[in-house]
Amino acid sequence: MIQKSLEKVAKLLYGILRKSSLSFLCFPREVESDIAVLEMNEADYYIQKLVFLCEILLVGLFIVFLYLGYLWFEQEGDIERIERPEAYEDSKEVMLKTGKLEDVFLLEIEPVQFTKEEAEYQIKILSEELRISILGENKNLEQIEKDLFLTDYVEGYPFELSWQSENEQLIDNKGIVNRKGLQEDRLVELSVTFYYKEWMWEERFAVLLQKESLSQEEQYTRELEQLLKEAQQLTRENKEWKLPEAFGEEKLYYQVVQKNNTLMWLVVLMMVAAIAIWVGKDQDVHKLRIERRELFRKEYVSFVESLSLYISAGINLQMAMQLCTRDYVKRKSEDNVLREALVQYQKDIKNGVGFWDAIQRLVTTADDLDYRKLAGLLNQGILNGAQGLAILLEKEVMKVRDEKRRQSKVTGERISTALLAPMMLQLGVVIALIMIPAFSGMQF
Repeated sequence: MIQKSLEKVAKLLYGILRKSSLSFLCFPREVESDIAVLEMNEADYYIQKLVFLCEILLVGLFIVFLYLGYLWFEQEGDIERIERPEAYEDSKEVMLKTGKLEDVFLLEIEPVQFTKEEAEYQIKILSEELRISILGENKNLEQIEKDLFLTDYVEGYPFELSWQSENEQLIDNKGIVNRKGLQEDRLVELSVTFYYKEWMWEERFAVLLQKESLSQEEQYTRELEQLLKEAQQLTRENKEWKLPEAFGEEKLYYQVVQKNNTLMWLVVLMMVAAIAIWVGKDQDVHKLRIERRELFRKEYVSFVESLSLYISAGINLQMAMQLCTRDYVKRKSEDNVLREALVQYQKDIKNGVGFWDAIQRLVTTADDLDYRKLAGLLNQGILNGAQGLAILLEKEVMKVRDEKRRQSKVTGERISTALLAPMMLQLGVVIALIMIPAFSGMQF
C-alpha cells in the first residue's frame, strides 16, 4: 500500500520536474545518453529514483518525530530533582522553564560539595596514593635517586595540590632531584597542601635522598672540574686566567677544543660524491644504450632498402643477408654499430648457428622495436614467398620514412616554441631602448 502510494507520488513529481525550469539539472544529458545506450526506460529509471528518495524522506521524518517526542517528554514532564556532577567534575548548564509565564532560565549546576569530614576522609585516601605516585622511577621513599613526580592535580579528586621542599637545592618544588656532590644520604621533608573550597590541609612526606655514587673515572672528572672552577674564580680580577699546572701529582696540559665540523662535512661530502658517482655511472650506461639504439635506428632505413632490393631481384633471404653484410663491410667504417652486428651475424652463421637464431641475436643487439618488427616481417614474408616479402619490406621503408618526417616536423615545432620566449625578451629590450630615451626627453 505504501509502496504504491510512493510510486504515485514519484510519477507526479517526475511529471512536474519534467515540465519545470529545473529539468536540465534534474535530468542531465549525459545521464540520458547513458540510459539510451543501455536501452533503459527513462521514465521508469527516474521514477524508481524518486521512490527511493521518498522512502529516505519518510524514514528521516519518522526519526525527526521520534526525537521531537523525546524532547517534548523531557521538557514537558515535571521534574523535582536535577542530578549534580561529581565533586571532581566541572559544573554543567541546564535550561529550566518554570512559572506561569513559562520563563526560561539558564542555570549553572555546581558539582557536589564535600563536607569537611568527607573531604578529610578523601584526603587520607589520596595521601596514601601519593606515597606511591610521587615515586616516579624510584623504588620507594627510602631510596630516592631520580626525579619525583609532584603533581598539582590527581584525577578523581577535587583538590588542588601545592608542594614545598625544605631543601630546594637537593629536591626542588617540582620534584627535580640534584645529588651532585652529595657525600652522604640526606633526609628531605616534602610538604603538600591540599586546597578545597575555603579549607586547606597539609601532609608531610619524608624521603631519603641517596648519596651520589661515582666510579673512579667519574670522581676524577668531578674533582678536576672543581679544581678548574676554583682556579677560574680566584683569578676573576686578573685579565688572564692562570690555568692550574698540576692536579695532585699529575702535571696538566691544556688544549682549546674548537667546534670544528670540517671532518664531518668531509665525510658527508665523500658519501654524497660516492652516491652521485654511483648513480651517474648508471645514468651514463643508460644514456649510452639510448645513443646506441639511435645509431641502429639511423641505419634501419638503408638496411631495409638494401634487403628489399636483393629480395626483389629474386635472391633468397639468407643470401640477401650475406650480401647486405658484405656491402656494410665495404662501405661502412668499423665503428658502425650495424656493421659490427652484421659481422657478428656472419660469424654465427659460419659457426653453425641457425639462421633464425642468428637473426634473433642481431635483433637483440639492436635493442630497437623497428628491428623486432623487421624480424616479424621476415618471418611473415618467408611464408608468403619472396615477392610478398619484397612488398612488405617496401611498405616498411615508406612507413619509416613518413614517421621520420613527422618526427622532424614535431622537433622543428618544439624548437620554434622554445625560441619564442628569447625572441619576445629581445623585442622587449629593443622597445625599452627606444622608448626610455624618448620619454626621458619629454617635458611635462
